[in-house]
Amino acid sequence: MKNLLIVIASFLLVSSCNKNEQKTDKNNGDINVASDTNVFTEPDVEELNRMIVENDTVAYKKYYKRYITSGHSRDFLFYAVLMAEKNNYPMAYMDIANTLDFKLDDPLAYNSKYALYCMLKAYEMRVDGAEESINYIYTQKGKTIPKSSSIYDEN
Repeated sequence: MKNLLIVIASFLLVSSCNKNEQKTDKNNGDINVASDTNVFTEPDVEELNRMIVENDTVAYKKYYKRYITSGHSRDFLFYAVLMAEKNNYPMAYMDIANTLDFKLDDPLAYNSKYALYCMLKAYEMRVDGAEESINYIYTQKGKTIPKSSSIYDEN
């Protein structure tokens, strides 16, 4: 019984060490360093551009999730801005605001004018979650909610 426990413990130790060794990606033959999470590989730029041109919201959600869960949300910001501005996609405005100004100590600070503009756009387009954010920023503090178009008119 004691030997069995030693064999199992050794097997678990070896298998956990193998997770951090280099492995070959079966799709393209490149060598990636594996870890406990999936290795992030950036999608083809042509795919991302096609997403913008075709206003493909399903692809947008897929790629946004891929970037955000891998810790690369700021790398996706360029495509979120294009999707929001070119296609007037409401969720992209919300994603931009959250990406630009999310801080653990105060996740709804919105220190960036563009982030605040995007949150107001999302609010005006009735994106889930935007109303709560705007209420926190304005209503709970006794301030009037401005229009998104007025953000850059302020001094």
